[in-house]
Amino acid sequence: RDVEPGFRGRNLEAEIAVGYRLPVLRLRDGARSGPSMDLGLEFGIWSRFFMETMTRDLIGSDYRVGLPFSIRYRRFEGRLTLQHTSSHLGDDYVDRFGVPAFQTSRETFELVLAWRPVPAVRVYGGGDWNAGRSEDFVTEGGRPRTFETVETWVGRAGAEYDPGLATDAAARPFAALNVEITDRTDRPAVQARAGLAFRVRRDLR
Repeated sequence: RDVEPGFRGRNLEAEIAVGYRLPVLRLRDGARSGPSMDLGLEFGIWSRFFMETMTRDLIGSDYRVGLPFSIRYRRFEGRLTLQHTSSHLGDDYVDRFGVPAFQTSRETFELVLAWRPVPAVRVYGGGDWNAGRSEDFVTEGGRPRTFETVETWVGRAGAEYDPGLATDAAARPFAALNVEITDRTDRPAVQARAGLAFRVRRDLR
């Protein structure tokens, strides 16, 4: 990432992500060649740490809670999600640099449409529309100061490779590429990830 002012290290960071999606209601099970539809609950936490200090400072945490409505028909998939997202600067980072406490939050509708040319590959496109609050605030002098910085919309597209349960291998590879652009940026952001997923249990009985 960008070099910290006055710090000559490599500026290494680590990120830990924890999340889960729970099925809440199956509206249609896809029988008789029709589409399957369900309503769920999802949540996730992403925390970033600065790895070049003894204390491994917490830089910030992002939170997401959503209610996704999903539909699948043959090779096509779609998801409409009402979600809340928020970001917070970490206490360690605030204390070390003496910056004001900062957080941003928003409520959005997310729409994603996808197609699977083969079961292990998914190609998708979609985006977010900010349906509610579009303000950030910092705490200065013990009082919050509000200002508008949150984007109105986000567009994204990408592709994923994940063989999932189609293989009995103890470890299986995965890879993903995602491109995003917003109304507040002049160029897209690109993310690429790859790794191995390990099977923990083969028998759930």
